[in-house]
Amino acid sequence: MAVSAADVAKAAGVSRGLVGKVLNNVKGNIGASEETRRRVIEAANRLGYRPNAAAQATRSGKSKNIGYVVVGAEPGYPLTGSSAVSAAICEELNGDGYRLMYSYANLKAISEGQLPDVMRYIMVDGLILDRSGRSHDDLYEASAELNLPFIVVNDRHPTNSIYPDDFDAARSATSKLIERGHRKIAYLGYLEKYESFVHYSLKDRCRGYVACMQDAGLAEAVHQLPSPIFQEYSSSVMDRARELKSLLLGDSKPTAFVAQSSQVATDLILAASSLGLAIPNDLSVVTINRDTTVPLAGGVAISAMHWDDYRLGAQAGRMILDRLTDPSADLVSVPLKASWIEGATIARLPPR
Repeated sequence: MAVSAADVAKAAGVSRGLVGKVLNNVKGNIGASEETRRRVIEAANRLGYRPNAAAQATRSGKSKNIGYVVVGAEPGYPLTGSSAVSAAICEELNGDGYRLMYSYANLKAISEGQLPDVMRYIMVDGLILDRSGRSHDDLYEASAELNLPFIVVNDRHPTNSIYPDDFDAARSATSKLIERGHRKIAYLGYLEKYESFVHYSLKDRCRGYVACMQDAGLAEAVHQLPSPIFQEYSSSVMDRARELKSLLLGDSKPTAFVAQSSQVATDLILAASSLGLAIPNDLSVVTINRDTTVPLAGGVAISAMHWDDYRLGAQAGRMILDRLTDPSADLVSVPLKASWIEGATIARLPPR
């Protein structure tokens, strides 16, 4: 027979309501001393008590669950995000007695009206939507129609979103090169398989580079190559070197590159090395990085603008809790600034 909260209350010599408050980590003054808390917890552990989430939801009308929906372009499409984001969200939610329910959906299914289960059933009190492609207008509209408080992670949305400020990051990365004497600076990015699914960050990074070059009165040079992620695109270092040879060895070769991502930067550095170019003496490279570690290429730390995904997740957790407090009030979106990692891939050019 399952152990009930009433059994724990009897064993600990307290009320049933107090058992719920102690075991659910209710914040504030709940009228229980540390000794009483300890007695309740010990009784629950001794009896093997596990709270019945379904029963709690029935009594309170709240599931205490938050849905975390990661959306991709199609099954198998590379996703953004990291475990640091979800771990930080969980920590913030757990402190208020909420749990995180992970779900995946793809744009094709959404466009056909197939919403993830966390939206189709009464399972959650709010939603965190994490995008990995174009803006999910269908998903946003469905969330609003369900009257579910939601926030958006990793999307530059007008309200209720937190996102990396890619424009500012690329602008800052470019300025680092200019500050060290570079004038012939190029931008290198990879084309996505699906143009309609291009994430806003890729466009913003290119725009940030262009804006910085124009502000400095310098000529911009944007280069885009097919992404090696998909099988129909060649991905070997030598193939990439051949594609980049005219850029790296031509008469108008740049002294530095702003690489769209750490993957682009790594491919660029390896290709340059295969052509006999030394980093950073012959070519300087900076990048914009979302990985949880410092980007490396051949054991060399790449100079980069970098976001702390844990900080992103923690702020997302606080944002959805704020929306639960007042679901009718939209929140101002938060652009998250990147920080600079010095690395070892920038050479300082002598003054002209």
